[in-house]
Amino acid sequence: MARQKSPEYTLVTGRIGNKIYSAIGKGWTGVRMENTTQAPLQEDQKKNASGFSELNRHVKFLNLALRESFPPDSKGVKWANRFTSVNKKNAEVITTTKIDPDTPVDPKKKSNEEFASQIDWSKVIMAQGPLWKPVVTVNASPVNAQQILEFKRKQLTLKGASAKEIDAVKVDANATGYKLQFEQTPNAIEGAYAYNNDLVRAIIYNPENGFCLQKELRLRGEGGATSELIPAGDGIELADYQVYVYAKTANGKRTSNSVYLTVTIES
Repeated sequence: MARQKSPEYTLVTGRIGNKIYSAIGKGWTGVRMENTTQAPLQEDQKKNASGFSELNRHVKFLNLALRESFPPDSKGVKWANRFTSVNKKNAEVITTTKIDPDTPVDPKKKSNEEFASQIDWSKVIMAQGPLWKPVVTVNASPVNAQQILEFKRKQLTLKGASAKEIDAVKVDANATGYKLQFEQTPNAIEGAYAYNNDLVRAIIYNPENGFCLQKELRLRGEGGATSELIPAGDGIELADYQVYVYAKTANGKRTSNSVYLTVTIES
């Protein structure tokens, strides 16, 4: 008996719900149920998953900075994936160890139940690109509430704020912090990978509490000091902060590699 396909039906491919449709030839479609059973991870896979999980949990705090320091690459890969990919591949960034080395891996346990991962923040890559790295140093000094107030009022004055806005600034009497002072060396030779109008930026991150600040410093062709305040107190120490700098073209399409800065305590 002859069979005729109705012209009202169309060929369907892809996933709908838990069913996967595919063309099997001559206008016919095959369907199969999706396999939702995941194979248990092996030891190396669990170790890798632990490291990725530890790195990835910081992305939500670094979001705004990474959007600037990792512009989409030539393949369209965006900031978060670029950051995790480049750092996961760097063996110096993440150290993962088995919590109990004498116990065999249990397929039923999650990776973080059997492995512990630690990040070396001095090795973390916060920006990656072909531009020359900027030359910047940073030092820090503790500040009290009165100094914080004076700093904030000075910043508003430089921005052209009104006297009323400046007088309205208030600071908690018990507030403490650190004043970071970045000293930038001006670009000596302008070339294809070091334009004088490149933007130099700092990323200040505290992995202990998720504090993240991106600070615009100066153009690459400029030299001089730029200051910023970061909070202290409540168990927050200067050593908790990780500081990086990088350069970025004026159009934002290319960056330099990031540079990790050791903060010098000002005496």
